Amino acid sequence: MHINTVIAFKTRVYLAMQRYADVITEAQKIIPQTSAPFSATSGVTHSLAASVTTVFAPPYTSRESIFSLAFSTNDVPGIQNSLGHYFHLPPVTNPHKPIRH
Repeated sequence: MHINTVIAFKTRVYLAMQRYADVITEAQKIIPQTSAPFSATSGVTHSLAASVTTVFAPPYTSRESIFSLAFSTNDVPGIQNSLGHYFHLPPVTNPHKPIRH
């Protein structure tokens, strides 16, 4: 994993925390440009796509991708609604204490 990926995820955390000044500070470590086209200046070839429609067109990986999972038509457990659904274990209950509804 590249340091720019870590910084990109960090900006997402700051966005969720509504720490917008920190989002700008961290994002400028990767992309210091203040006008389009925006692209990473070191280590990786990440950049924003010229059109948002190209981000969602096959092959679904682009210079904008920082994390991708490949799915094919043979990989359709359920409807691929979320990764957590496939890997989340059910809660552990105390076998000596009945569940009351």
